[in-house]
Amino acid sequence: MTIDQDANPGIMAQAIGAPSGGGDQPVQMGADSARGLTGENGAGSAMGSRSLEISNAISRLHKEFVGRGPSNTRTTIDGDLVVVLLEGGYTRAEQTLTANDNADLVAAGRLGLQDAMRQAMIAAVEQTIGRRVHSFMSANDLNRNLQVEVFVLATEGSD
Repeated sequence: MTIDQDANPGIMAQAIGAPSGGGDQPVQMGADSARGLTGENGAGSAMGSRSLEISNAISRLHKEFVGRGPSNTRTTIDGDLVVVLLEGGYTRAEQTLTANDNADLVAAGRLGLQDAMRQAMIAAVEQTIGRRVHSFMSANDLNRNLQVEVFVLATEGSD
């Protein structure tokens, strides 16, 4: 993965898991994923490491709560914003329901699961970043097999 800092000023790390998303191994960064993460003062590599840590933590939580983890997870950290994009990870049952015009049931179930994971995901981000999460939001795109977890960090120094 090559990061174009002009197109994406945030730091992004990608965690890649087994294609099925159901493996027991934590997702690992691809061999060339670290390229472009180091800034002049080395801060970029620290952010890249944090991004990877968040990607792995959120992937593990999805596997723990859903029974299947994503096949690919990317985390972008930009200022007060942390965005985790998860690809894959929908169960066969969810895929069957979606294919049979019951996507609303899958979306409701996923939002319920994401709400159940809320505190654990917030704790993972807060512990990794060292800042409090001010707001957390989730969204699902069943047609594209994508999920997103968005964390807005509290302003530094605020309670």
